[in-house]
Amino acid sequence: NPDQKSELEVQGKQADQLFTSAKARGFHNLYAFFGSGEAFPNYATIPSEDQALKREVRYMVARFGALVDMWEWTNESDSGSVRDSWLTYVTNYLHSIDPYHRLITNSHPRTTDQNYLDFQSPHGQDNYFNFQTYNKSDSLPVINGEGYIGAMTPNCSASTTEAANLGEELFRTQSWNAYFSHMGVIWWGSSGSYPVCF
Repeated sequence: NPDQKSELEVQGKQADQLFTSAKARGFHNLYAFFGSGEAFPNYATIPSEDQALKREVRYMVARFGALVDMWEWTNESDSGSVRDSWLTYVTNYLHSIDPYHRLITNSHPRTTDQNYLDFQSPHGQDNYFNFQTYNKSDSLPVINGEGYIGAMTPNCSASTTEAANLGEELFRTQSWNAYFSHMGVIWWGSSGSYPVCF
C-alpha cells in the first residue's frame, strides 16, 4: 500500500530524529520492537515467518542500535500472549547480532524471565506500586518501565491544583520507591497518548 509506506517513512524519520536528539542530550533510550503480542508466531514451523522475524529485528538493530541503550520485545504482554519459547528464541537471535550487546527486557515480568532476559521492566504507573513483589526475579535488575510524570487523567478532569498535586505526588513517590528498591525508572506519559496535567 503506497499510502501506508509513505506514512511509515514519515514515522521512521520522526523516530530517527527523536532517538538522535534524546541521545545527544544524555537520555538513555529504550526501544520496543512489537506491540502486545508475538510477531510472526509461527516462526518455528513456517520458514518465511522465521525469515521475516529475523529481517525485522536485523533492520531495527541496524537503524537504531547506536541510539538505543535497552531493547524491549513487546509492550504489556503476558504468558498468554507471548510464549517463553518465543522470548527465548528472539532474545538469543538479538544477542547474536547486536554489536553493542544492549540489555534486553519485556514488560510485565514473569517468574521465568531470568531464563532469557537481562532485566525486568514492570509498568508501575500506580502511585504505590510494590516493585518488590511483582514477579521479581532475585537474579535480575529491575527498571520501572513506565513511571508517570504528571497526573494522567483521560480529560484532565481534576482541577489544575488537584492535577498538579497528584502529579507531584506520583513523581515523588515513584522516585523514592525506585531508589529504595534499588532500581531505575523510565518516565512515560508525555508521548501525547494522554494529556499531561502537571
